[in-house]
Amino acid sequence: MTDERPPRPDPLPFNPGPVPDTLADRCQWVVWRYQFDTGRDEWTKVPVDPNTGEFAKSTDPDTWTSFSDAVAYHDRTKTNTDGVGFVVQDGEDVVGLDLDDCRDPDTGSLEPWAEDVLDTVPTYAEVSPSGTGLRLFGLGDLPDGGTRNDVDGAEGHLEMYETSRYLTVTGHALDKTPADVRQVRDYIAAVHAEYIVDDEPGTEEPKPAGNGGLQADSPGVNPVVDIRDMGSSNAANKLSDNELLKKAKNAENGDKFTRLWRGYISDYPSHSEADLALSGLLAFWTGGDRQRIDRLFRRSDLYREKWDRDDYRKRTIDKTLSGRTEFYDPDDHSNENESRPDDPGEDINSNRSETNGMNVTLTPAEVSAWAGLGEDEDVSDLTDREKAACVWELLEHTDKFHIRVRRDNGSLWAYDDGVWKPEGERALRHAARRALGSMNYGQNVLTELKAQARSDPRVEVETDEFGLAPGTIAVENGLVNLDAVADDASENALRELEPNDYALTRVPVEYDPSADYDEWADYVNEWSEDGRADALQEYVGYCLHVGAMPLHRALLLVGSGANGKGTFLHVVRSLLGRENTSSIELQTLANEKDAVADFYGALANIDDDLSARKLGQGLGMFKKLVGGDRVRARRLYEDGFEFDATGKHLYAANEVPDVNVPDDDEAFWRRWLLVEFPNHYPPSQREPDLRERLTDPDALSGVLNWAIDGWSRLLDQSHFTGEEQYAQAKRERWQAWGDSVDKFISECIERDPDAENVSTGDVHRVYAAWCRENGERPASQQKLTAELKNEDLDYATRVRPGGTGAPTRGYKALGFTEDAPDVDDTPERRRGQQQLG
Repeated sequence: MTDERPPRPDPLPFNPGPVPDTLADRCQWVVWRYQFDTGRDEWTKVPVDPNTGEFAKSTDPDTWTSFSDAVAYHDRTKTNTDGVGFVVQDGEDVVGLDLDDCRDPDTGSLEPWAEDVLDTVPTYAEVSPSGTGLRLFGLGDLPDGGTRNDVDGAEGHLEMYETSRYLTVTGHALDKTPADVRQVRDYIAAVHAEYIVDDEPGTEEPKPAGNGGLQADSPGVNPVVDIRDMGSSNAANKLSDNELLKKAKNAENGDKFTRLWRGYISDYPSHSEADLALSGLLAFWTGGDRQRIDRLFRRSDLYREKWDRDDYRKRTIDKTLSGRTEFYDPDDHSNENESRPDDPGEDINSNRSETNGMNVTLTPAEVSAWAGLGEDEDVSDLTDREKAACVWELLEHTDKFHIRVRRDNGSLWAYDDGVWKPEGERALRHAARRALGSMNYGQNVLTELKAQARSDPRVEVETDEFGLAPGTIAVENGLVNLDAVADDASENALRELEPNDYALTRVPVEYDPSADYDEWADYVNEWSEDGRADALQEYVGYCLHVGAMPLHRALLLVGSGANGKGTFLHVVRSLLGRENTSSIELQTLANEKDAVADFYGALANIDDDLSARKLGQGLGMFKKLVGGDRVRARRLYEDGFEFDATGKHLYAANEVPDVNVPDDDEAFWRRWLLVEFPNHYPPSQREPDLRERLTDPDALSGVLNWAIDGWSRLLDQSHFTGEEQYAQAKRERWQAWGDSVDKFISECIERDPDAENVSTGDVHRVYAAWCRENGERPASQQKLTAELKNEDLDYATRVRPGGTGAPTRGYKALGFTEDAPDVDDTPERRRGQQQLG
């Protein structure tokens, strides 16, 4: 211990804007301050409870608080705190990685090992308070085998935590890393094996780890994967487990894989030989990764207690890998759909080579041949069950019909014109009638045929298997790889759409990289407030980002009417396709489960006339839908189901809805992207054919290119251009749209019993003119009228402005002050002046 203390560190200032919603929405926040530890002769960071100002405990949730409360406490000068921190706790899925002594605080350059970790773990990363380290937050869990270690050959130190630990948060996000907290379980396992585990040689077979894998720090175990080789021999580890499983099920021998995965052993002499067959397939897809083979096998329906025996599991995996030289490489697309000749076991369809692939036809003659009927027998001699069984097997060998069954609720799906639709029963009905003829088809046959489909594991799919991978979009002329477009490789960006893409939507626009969008961009610039056209372009591009919701934002366009909002959303709806979008009122979507079911699979929900009524009890569902969370839905007469909400939200309103939300509910306010459409176009300035011109097929191809450019910019910068950084700023802006009414009434309205009758419309025109003069945002006529009814101005349902004309709603004692603008060109005011003259 020294006599003099070292200088108190000067931490980076806290920047709340970039903090991901996944963390900010949880009540696991503390603040911290530097405190000198005389025993260690250094400054340490001690956590503080924002509720009491006392020390916080990483094991006591009562000493934690919400993100907004922590930030507010830290912002107070008298609290004398140095930053904000997040607590990882047991039972949650957030993992924190702490990389010390790996960054030059002056240049920002990173040590090679730190760059290695960032390249391997694609999730939110930021700079530590000292500027010399990094923090990463991801979703997943930690393997067994330690949580910290020094980095060999470097000064740095790596720690990983998932429970009972607080980590400082600065909000100084690293460029070129994701803006959100992502699922990175497999990637964390790779880093853990490379940097945490001491992998010394040995021969003892390890015992199962708590997560179903092998203990990476046990003797005799190779690391899960050498992250420096992830692009070569173990390239398959770049894909998540679910992505690998999807590829395995969709490969040419995917039927065999699916049957084994579902636990069907009837194609093998014993359960053990079925285990060996599945292990062989998993070995190919995982690149021979022992720990991953084990982990995935435990997820399958073949898993049983025998697999927990060390000798049996080791023997099976050893036999699987013995002599194997061929493994899946995600960078070599030529091998994805090939059968593996060295896979153990026989393919379930190997005895049907006489069908010659997919050349069968659906005719009564084919049914007769398939059923083995003699010359004196007819299809009518078959039972309904036999008819259905024959039709179903024929369907498996034709390219005319593609049927899938959702495992969670048994719903039947069919592939039609490039996309999958919940119309499997209709497809089965048409197929059966074509195959059997009208005389041999009936309702009982359809019932039996549906039972055949639902009992066949080869066509079962999980809910999450439907939908394109993020970064691809189905268009009229194929499948576009958006990354290829962004990399200026548009000539290689388009390919044919296939059933195994599992597209749920197809944009009704042709992709033409040469299509121009200058006219459309000019209109968007004209309609929107200054500096927000790029954000609109980015949000429409965000709608093309199917299957993921990395930025939790809903778009709200606000303006008093006749200002371009409706035309903008009309073009966006035409671009995405009316069949690919829902138009559900936000209040309904947030409160009714059947409405949520209608949203499933949609690219976006677009409501161009957002109601001003309250959201009611649906605020929680709104946050989930916009936050990309898993939600539960239910259609009438069907079982409920769950799905990840990844459709986007676009709303327009003359005035913002009334929300019963506390000012400090940052999770609500933060989820909005607010853009004003401030102009007003009188009838003489409107173009009657504008919508038709902007939705011409060639024009929409240009709009598609415009949206793709916005998508690329959005993913590069991980935020919307010009967006308010703080939730408080969005709340204040939202509330300001209603404040203009109060200001107008205070400055421009007075009670005058001698005033001429004036209509509600006339008053709103004066109000709108006042808003334009004062830079205020006008509310709707309904809101203004509702407020004026409470001002003792003798509102009546029948008044005659100027004493002539048809009666209308208005006021008998409303007078304008000298501050009210002169709007003498309105019809009602002109008639009143003519009478007075």
